[in-house]
Amino acid sequence: MNINENLLHQVAARFIKGKDIEVNISGSEIQLEALQDLLNVSKELMTELKKNNLDVDYIIDLTNKKKQLTRRFQNITGIKWKL
Repeated sequence: MNINENLLHQVAARFIKGKDIEVNISGSEIQLEALQDLLNVSKELMTELKKNNLDVDYIIDLTNKKKQLTRRFQNITGIKWKL
């Protein structure tokens, strides 16, 4: 991937919080797919955690999926995921 790790995490944090972002990230198709999957599940988990009526089972499922996608992202990119 062609992006500084710190910048990547800053952009990711903004995306997960639901803020607008504009950045071009290039990398292999598998790297970008791994990043997109991880960002989407992270955002979904954040959204679920903000709800008043928590579905604990769903949150556990999302957390497990995020852990799996984090490992995949790290293995593919070599970037340690901090979020």
